[in-house]
Amino acid sequence: LRLILKSNPGITDMDKIYHGQVLHVPRQDPILQNAQIWQPGHYYSSYGLFDSWKALQNVTTELTEKNIKFLIISSNHSKGGSVLQILIGGYETSADLSNALEKVETQTE
Repeated sequence: LRLILKSNPGITDMDKIYHGQVLHVPRQDPILQNAQIWQPGHYYSSYGLFDSWKALQNVTTELTEKNIKFLIISSNHSKGGSVLQILIGGYETSADLSNALEKVETQTE
């Protein structure tokens, strides 16, 4: 979303797209399409959403065994309860993140 807003400075309300409005969608590496930079030198990408710690446990165990760096974020769901999100990352370059994502995809297939 941030990239779309940056590529379309004419958008004044990110919640509205008007009929006939032309949007410029930037091209992006498909592996890193969800990558985010939270701090300089720290790249992350969303890996999954879970509704309980129990559901999350198998995935985090697998990532740990494969030496993949990850972060867990807990937030409140709009309908109540919590949502847990795994972010793979903390890597210094987008190439390092890309390599980690490829490693996860290759080893889980």
